[in-house]
Amino acid sequence: MVVDCPHCLRSVIPSPEGLCPNCRKNVNEADQSALERTTLVISPKSKLPWFCHVCSAPTRDLQNIECWDTSLTYEDDQFGGLRFFMFVFTFLLLPIGLLMGRQEGIKRNYHKSVFKMPTCSRCQSDELGVLDSYPERGEFRVAVHQRFADEYNVINY
Repeated sequence: MVVDCPHCLRSVIPSPEGLCPNCRKNVNEADQSALERTTLVISPKSKLPWFCHVCSAPTRDLQNIECWDTSLTYEDDQFGGLRFFMFVFTFLLLPIGLLMGRQEGIKRNYHKSVFKMPTCSRCQSDELGVLDSYPERGEFRVAVHQRFADEYNVINY
């Protein structure tokens, strides 16, 4: 059964003993600071409350949150076997390889997304982690203070 760990806020399948595989803490025991945090899916077009998303102190300071997303795509390679043969005999077949055109196959695509979150000067040095990203929708799932989440929902819904 998938649950949200109250410590690292990741969706996990706990061990039979109830331990989170990510942070190794018991998912059934939450401390006070864990109860003040929740997750929120934020879009860059959303209106954000002017509270620090870590401690909920009023602030106008913003901090960049960066997220790298990678995805794999496959394109048909009609010269796959021939390209491998040419790779082995590079010096002999280099001119022919250059004439064959573009290379196809599995390609890794990188996409960097950056957005700004209200963060007070006290919390600026804290690690700001994106728990999940949804690049096709331009949204991010981030850990925030419960008060920040409540105000966000009032402003945007």
